[in-house]
Amino acid sequence: MTTQSKNIALYLAIIFVWSLSWLPLKYQVASIDPPISVAYRFLAAAILMFAIALIRKEPLKFNFRDHIKFIALGLCIFSTNFVLFYYAAYHLVSGILAIIFATATVMNVINARLWFNTKTNRQTLVGIALGLFGLCLVFLPEIQASASHTPLLGLAFAIGGTFCFSTGNMISLKIQKQDISLISASGWGMLYGGIYMAAIGLIFGMPFHFDTSWTYIASLGYLIIFASIVAFLTYLSLLNAVGPGRAAYTTVVFPIGALLISTFVENYQWTIIAAIGVIIILAGNILILKQKS
Repeated sequence: MTTQSKNIALYLAIIFVWSLSWLPLKYQVASIDPPISVAYRFLAAAILMFAIALIRKEPLKFNFRDHIKFIALGLCIFSTNFVLFYYAAYHLVSGILAIIFATATVMNVINARLWFNTKTNRQTLVGIALGLFGLCLVFLPEIQASASHTPLLGLAFAIGGTFCFSTGNMISLKIQKQDISLISASGWGMLYGGIYMAAIGLIFGMPFHFDTSWTYIASLGYLIIFASIVAFLTYLSLLNAVGPGRAAYTTVVFPIGALLISTFVENYQWTIIAAIGVIIILAGNILILKQKS
């Protein structure tokens, strides 16, 4: 398989898995506190990731400095990112969450500038402006339809989660530049993220009970195996192969699939303004990703 074919396969796999993952996330917030659900998810995912590392004979012993990076990775991508989206899911349909996550393209450009001094040209700035304007249009009908500030609260949670995800992208790039095994780094990151969420649950007195309903178990299983292990390993591999800006191209496509799912499953009501906003967001992302550098 050529490099280009491999990258296309990685793109398609991520788009398929992440298009479906937002709905299971919605089912996770019905009966369990979000930090506890996130702890269950990533502690289980860490065990599976370590098992994969052992089978592949990947190294699992690292020095103190490496573990500091793994902790940072866990706090950004494998805990805080998701718990913020879980709280956002109380206030917004899953498709809208995916649209907000599409701004990862914008945040990756900004973070790449801050972390790696990557130059930002005029085309990129126009793309960023379009993305932010489109997001405002998407949320305008939500705000108008609500008598409270609930949509804005959901927006704040989701933007915070997306920023954590983007920051985790930069940490992952730094780790991979050291030729550290992607599987090993992800396993440790998931473990630290799960422990962090469990600690938050203990500190705030959240009950560690388990929902035995089939919707909770099925959604948790999907999020552990596919959204956490398969998708993240695929995404981080793509991140290393094509860079943070182009890797975020996946966010151009899967929000459309997620919104279509929300339309049929969660009765999301499309408006002309929201549809125009989605198109503008995607156009802004494409403009950013078309730059030569």
